Amino acid sequence: EATRLLESVKVVAPKVGEQNFGGLHWAITDPSGRTLIVEYLEGKRMILENHPRVMTNDPDIRWHWRNLNTYVNLSPNYPWQNDILQIKVDDDIGTVPRPIGHGWNLFGLPGDPSPPSRFARLFYLRGYATKAKPLKSFNDAVVLGNALLNNVFLPIGPIAENPREPGDGPELTDYAVLKSPKDKVMLIRGYVNSQWRQIDLKRLDFSKSYAWPLEDGSLGVQDITNAGEKLVQI
Repeated sequence: EATRLLESVKVVAPKVGEQNFGGLHWAITDPSGRTLIVEYLEGKRMILENHPRVMTNDPDIRWHWRNLNTYVNLSPNYPWQNDILQIKVDDDIGTVPRPIGHGWNLFGLPGDPSPPSRFARLFYLRGYATKAKPLKSFNDAVVLGNALLNNVFLPIGPIAENPREPGDGPELTDYAVLKSPKDKVMLIRGYVNSQWRQIDLKRLDFSKSYAWPLEDGSLGVQDITNAGEKLVQI
């Protein structure tokens, strides 16, 4: 239905400074779990099945798919593969090479906030997370979705502003959304208040218009001082 509707919609790309922004794209997901990428490239609408189930900003989605091969060295397993090279160098350093601490299986996973890096980061983190602990419930999906969104959260300030493109201001994560088409539920949180708030789409009358404030003016911090239990010391 959505793709048929788009056939009757004319999309006009806005102009940012001196550059026409032509990389408009959306992800569309239905209750069955099927997800599509809709992109407008060189004046044409492109619709692709989104099997990797990740999407971000420019470049186009096929570029991002190819770029995943750049990080094929990553692994969900603890890095023992170089044990065959181990040798003891002295009593202070001990045996090398060996992993010291955790996380070396993801060494090389990009951490910068560029769109290609965010795409690769979420693809591998989500894939490894669901392999280690498959999702079994709505709550499981919310917990993982929250963790993944935290991983690409952009604070205001570090992202450099483009002085050559007026209006192209510094990026930040104004808000985040988790959507469950199957349950017809949307969760939303703001930049200042990171507590999730739920909108149950089943209870809305779609013949009417609605608006909700993105932020409620609070930090969302709950004081649990009085909820503490006194422990008996022995």
